[in-house]
Amino acid sequence: MKADAIGDGGAYSSWSPTVMDKAMIHAAGPYEVPNVRVRVRVVYTNNPIAGAMRGLGAPQVAVAFESQVDILAETLKMDPFAIRLKNAFKPGSVTHTGQRLGTSVGLTETIEKVRDEVARRKVPVSHGSKRYAWGVASMFYGIGAVASARPSISRIEASDEGEFTLYVNTVDVGQGSSTLFAQIVAEVLGCGLDQVRLVTGGSEHPDTGSAGSSKLTYVAGRSVQIASENLKAMLQGAAAAILGVPEDDLILAQGCFYHPETPDRRVSAAEAAKRLRAGGGSPVAEGRFLPPVVSLDKKTGQGVPMGTYGFATQAALVGVDTGTGEVELLELVASHDVGKAINLHGVTGQIEGAVAMGMGGALMEEVLLKNGAIQNLNYSNYYIPTALDIPDVTCLLVEKAEPTGPFGAKGVGEPANVATAPAILNAIRAATGVRVKELPLTSEKLWVLLKNEALDSK
Repeated sequence: MKADAIGDGGAYSSWSPTVMDKAMIHAAGPYEVPNVRVRVRVVYTNNPIAGAMRGLGAPQVAVAFESQVDILAETLKMDPFAIRLKNAFKPGSVTHTGQRLGTSVGLTETIEKVRDEVARRKVPVSHGSKRYAWGVASMFYGIGAVASARPSISRIEASDEGEFTLYVNTVDVGQGSSTLFAQIVAEVLGCGLDQVRLVTGGSEHPDTGSAGSSKLTYVAGRSVQIASENLKAMLQGAAAAILGVPEDDLILAQGCFYHPETPDRRVSAAEAAKRLRAGGGSPVAEGRFLPPVVSLDKKTGQGVPMGTYGFATQAALVGVDTGTGEVELLELVASHDVGKAINLHGVTGQIEGAVAMGMGGALMEEVLLKNGAIQNLNYSNYYIPTALDIPDVTCLLVEKAEPTGPFGAKGVGEPANVATAPAILNAIRAATGVRVKELPLTSEKLWVLLKNEALDSK
């Protein structure tokens, strides 16, 4: 497999080198390819400065490699699902950057779930100028890349009233991290969510890290789990001193410690916290987590650039009007290996939102440039999907636990955006015979492609 990617960085470097690194890491797709050559370049242009957005580099190359996989399937007369299953990453596979994958590789399971769901559904009968078809795409996405050697740090404190305050400097902007952190604390310390108080933001709090690289659940969440476990150990030691029993024998349930032989004798977390303070201690603990990554060698391109990877397969059902070029995304099935879904609603919400974003990139969202200036500055002429455009999304989760993640969890915020556009394009190919190589595919562009295809066939 050979890939050559060129990035338009605009007038400044900004995030372009990182975007192109991500493109290089993901360029061969989630498949075992024994020989890979990838060349990435970024150039300065007179266009506006380019930055990073959801998936940075991976959605672009996914359009290329998933189109190629379908082209191979057509050439070999293979089923699109079968060719993916035959070549998919499995536990122990080695990426083209030399990273050996661990046990948290649920790609084949995602392919099988989507294949079975698509087989169960009916394809509308084509009539007149309307054509219908399913398209499929798979992907992998690195989670937990760390730009520096700084670990994610969280701090938690127990009060004399039995409440726990978690200090992080990561702000929840809608991705649900605050709820997730509280759930992790409650699970470790055996308390209710109403007993967990979050203090977020502010430079005086521990450096928990940013939301980049889909690492809040995986990296920050793991630091919260470690901090909670460290606090639990401190409280358990104090409770053991009160009860006069070995601390390793104690059980924590519903906010109280007890010995299994004397379950009626219980010490609450509040009593344990008071005991620590009375003895001159402090019921405060920290957790630190840094994924085991190794920067890529600049000469060989080999290393361990990501802490772990998310895997997914999506299938899109489209309806195409061959007379006008209009494309309707009718249904979308998304199966994602998330490691462990700590918050089911949060995971499915991220997937549904990412599908909407991927749909916009595939069919609508286009920045029009002229002499280095953006021409469509308003939502009146920069189109994004509305609630009327977004299809029903069926989420089929796979949970292949990641040993280094909190309770086995991985991130899903960016991965869910990667497979949507190529699934739509492969569906359009199956419906019309036209292979699309430029995004977004507006109805006008598809109309021209369909007319050219008709002329070429004569």
